[in-house]
Amino acid sequence: MFKRTTWYLMLVIALAGLVSLSIGFVKAMQVTGSSAAVPATQGVKPENTTDKTVAAKTYTVVKDPNSFRLLIMGDSIALGTGDEKGKGFTTYLFNNLRPQTTKVLSVDNIGINGLQTDGLRDQVLEQKPKALLAAADMILISIGGNDLREIRRSRNNTGIFQTEFKTVEDAYLKNLKDVVAAIRKSSPNAYIIFLGLYNPYEKDTASVEDTRYMNTWNYDTQKLFETDEKAIFIPTYDIFKYNLNRFLAPDGLHPNSIAYQEVSKRISKSVENIFNLK
Repeated sequence: MFKRTTWYLMLVIALAGLVSLSIGFVKAMQVTGSSAAVPATQGVKPENTTDKTVAAKTYTVVKDPNSFRLLIMGDSIALGTGDEKGKGFTTYLFNNLRPQTTKVLSVDNIGINGLQTDGLRDQVLEQKPKALLAAADMILISIGGNDLREIRRSRNNTGIFQTEFKTVEDAYLKNLKDVVAAIRKSSPNAYIIFLGLYNPYEKDTASVEDTRYMNTWNYDTQKLFETDEKAIFIPTYDIFKYNLNRFLAPDGLHPNSIAYQEVSKRISKSVENIFNLK
């Protein structure tokens, strides 16, 4: 009898241990399963506007008839590089244009340091710039200085320089035509303002030759924009010619704060009647 009781007791203990082991095993599997799922969820990329694929699907700008949107695009000058106050056209044009309209004025700036016209051509075809172009009432473009600077190193050899100049200018004008066509596809009624080049090397020994080519470059650019009834070419060469010491940033290339303000005044004066036309 004692042996049978002992046997039953041992069987109960064994069964209890087996049940406890099973429960522990199930819990262990649950813990292992949940921790194993973490890497899988981390592999799912969250939606964000910095991803070009997502941005291309989601980026839109609503055009508001009660607002006036200025889009600034192009190179480092468009971006405002050189302004020691960090303002550039984005701030100075906003301050100058705001009193000219009763609409809500806003400014978007997508300028890029070092941009050339082929880069601008590619940029205007991207989704975000296309959306900004479609909403813009006025578009300010500064571009071309980096294209022209590419061939300046050859200026000591007149024959090579003339050949390179023609090749580079032809490509530049072709890129500009493509840019304008893309802008007009997205924004047929926006006013386009194009800034002409100035010569930051005016004091160099070859400045006369540089200036002659630059004037040809500006003239051909102006002719291109004159074919668009809502585009205007704004010269800047005369603003800088006798004021390089006062208007250039320490890098000797970009405008400083005073120069950005002076050019902004010229732009604002040139377009002051636009608001009466809209």
